[in-house]
Amino acid sequence: VEYSGVDLIELALSRQFADTARKVRWLTPRVAKDTINAILERWDVQNIRTVLQAKRIGKGFKEIERYLVFAGVLTKEDVKKLMDSKDVEGVVMALVGTKYHPILSAQLDAYKKSGDLIPMINALYKDYYANLSKSVKVHFGDEIFVQGQVRSEIDAKNVMTVLRFIHEGVSDAEVPKMLIAGGNIPEKEMNEIARSKTVEDVVSKVKKYFDLSPAMEDYEKMGSIVPFEDLLERLVMEKGLARLSIGSLSMSVIVHYLYRKECEVCNIRRIAKAKQFGIPPEQTERYIVGMGRHSILGRKIER
Repeated sequence: VEYSGVDLIELALSRQFADTARKVRWLTPRVAKDTINAILERWDVQNIRTVLQAKRIGKGFKEIERYLVFAGVLTKEDVKKLMDSKDVEGVVMALVGTKYHPILSAQLDAYKKSGDLIPMINALYKDYYANLSKSVKVHFGDEIFVQGQVRSEIDAKNVMTVLRFIHEGVSDAEVPKMLIAGGNIPEKEMNEIARSKTVEDVVSKVKKYFDLSPAMEDYEKMGSIVPFEDLLERLVMEKGLARLSIGSLSMSVIVHYLYRKECEVCNIRRIAKAKQFGIPPEQTERYIVGMGRHSILGRKIER
């Protein structure tokens, strides 16, 4: 048996979501295909990020397969070929002929000097959100709900970038160049958030957009920013689901379904991990979409 336990659950969830994404792409009307394809491109970006991180620390394909979701354009065989590369530079060269090669090659010299993948990964997400923002065209009116979701995701990415730099002790002078344009938070305010000196400052400054205070306790115990990332993902998803659910029977319904499916996958993953590590339900539910007293969608985890 190649996989068992939580690893097998991860692999099954990844494959099932990819299968769902293929069906959604096939069923999507022509007028919405560009937007749905742009949304699903996220999984190409995520897979390339996973490959780059794996190459940096010397992991093989089987060690990362359960984390890969083939819901974008890149197939399993494409990613296997990337993993056949000798190192990070080899992965970049293997992407020649795709849109990702020029994006990553522009950051290659910086990576060779620092060994830091963050600029590369940041460049991938900047391109992804720029393309996604352009692809959401208003035809029926409810596309504005999709636009709102994209802007919220950009805000969350930017907040996590600030938190990561503070946590890792990187100079705040480096943060502005990493920020992604097009979020709900005004540029001037985002730059002020980027100048924060402590995690507590960031949590305070972003409270009117995202209440991250429930994650502070876990952050202080663990010494990791992962609780903030998980909570931000939950908050963005819940607001998005609430927003998209009021759209008419057009593109927002398709996007709403995709996000609900993604939430289902994320929730099962987190619950499985929590069970694996013996984390109690009352702690886990802070990060589960649609559950617990912190949720705007409301409902407690079954104990």
